[in-house]
Amino acid sequence: MSALVLGVGLTVFMTAGVASAESAQTAKPVSGTASWFGEWHHGKSTASGEPFDMYAMTAAHRKLPFGTVLKVTNTRNGKDVVVRVNDRGPYSKKRILDLSYAAADRLDMRVSGTAPVTLEVVGDTGGRPLKDGQAFFVRLAEQKSTSATFLEQQMTRLIRVGFQDAATLLHTTDDAVALGPFDTFQAAQETLIRVATLHPRASIMMTDTSKARPVISAVAAAPAGAEAARRLW
Repeated sequence: MSALVLGVGLTVFMTAGVASAESAQTAKPVSGTASWFGEWHHGKSTASGEPFDMYAMTAAHRKLPFGTVLKVTNTRNGKDVVVRVNDRGPYSKKRILDLSYAAADRLDMRVSGTAPVTLEVVGDTGGRPLKDGQAFFVRLAEQKSTSATFLEQQMTRLIRVGFQDAATLLHTTDDAVALGPFDTFQAAQETLIRVATLHPRASIMMTDTSKARPVISAVAAAPAGAEAARRLW
């Protein structure tokens, strides 16, 4: 009898967990105030059991399942980052999210301490995009130049620090120069770590793959670009 009760209990618990995850994934964007935490928590255990890394793109949320991927936009300046939920918080009911130091820095809210934000669930607990045709990218810089010379310089610098596949990874979007596409958040996070010495303010973003244009194509299409493309290949 006790085994039956235990089995039923586990089934109810697992079903509730699935329902919670599904509802999180279909939820509409939510607005509120975000805060951040950093060095004083670095290395300590989070509610998920992971050690807190102030330099990773993570967040604490009171209810969303661990592993849920969020797009967080600072509505004060329009900047956005993609983070993964791995902790519980904030403790203040006036706030809806606690961000890592790195995520807060990319949103330009580190000095102010808090910022008005919108949250949108964009990835499941396995770190995969919810929408078909979307992928994760590592944003190296906000796009200020798309000249062949600038893009060739970016590829050359990446190759020098070990990105031998830079010619296929480097893309431009409407507002960024980025590396990708990546099928999972984890793959993007690993690349973010690799590129940190070259681009210390890089962040994770998500976009439609149809909007990401391979840089090698832009270089090849420019005057004298064919020779530049051959050098990079």
